Amino acid sequence: MREAAEAVRRAVGRAVAAIAAAVLASASGCSSASGGGATPPPAAATATTAPAPNAGWTLPSGPRVVFRNTRAGDGFGKVASVPLNSPGGERRVSPVACERVYATRAALSCMSRTSTDPVGYSETLHDGDGTEGPRWSLPGAPSRTRLSADSKLAAWTAFVDGESYANVKFATQTVLTDVHGTYYGPLDAFTFLLDAKPYSAQDLNFWGVTFAHDDNTFYADRSGRVGVAWKSKTT
Repeated sequence: MREAAEAVRRAVGRAVAAIAAAVLASASGCSSASGGGATPPPAAATATTAPAPNAGWTLPSGPRVVFRNTRAGDGFGKVASVPLNSPGGERRVSPVACERVYATRAALSCMSRTSTDPVGYSETLHDGDGTEGPRWSLPGAPSRTRLSADSKLAAWTAFVDGESYANVKFATQTVLTDVHGTYYGPLDAFTFLLDAKPYSAQDLNFWGVTFAHDDNTFYADRSGRVGVAWKSKTT
């Protein structure tokens, strides 16, 4: 089934749409539609704060590659790192467990499972000293996360509950915050301009944020009418 979904996505035409500006709209303006429509806001648009610091996450000195450890054993699923110049070298495994992770020297973004019955997920931000900071509940399984180069902004994408890449018309939700907990909302609550005109569709879907270096521009993949995918530039 995964191969079939990949084949469909590869067959989808790609176009480039330059978005002149994006401004936040009210989250209450989001609508929900099945089969890839606009998605609902997360269960908690306001971050909760961890009850106590968690000093388990720190990076050793020197350039490192950070990843989710999938080696069998006690460290499975934990955040790990290796030296950049020796990726086959000693693996430093932390106590922090994540389904998806992205890290800089100043911050770590961790999408993790919080419960199993029923299954629940959350997004948590840590600072460079290992202190656990703001946390948001997720609408479904984690997909990906990213931090800006200066470690001030965070973005993450989660599937809406019950969806996955196995569904050709899967629905995701992508949210922007800063690392201190300011919530900028899901991208489907932004107003987008296409050719200087407001653009919207019932089936808009966003994922895959990449931040530019100016801390004011980011790129995101989005799909919409008839399944066409665009790369959006947002400032």
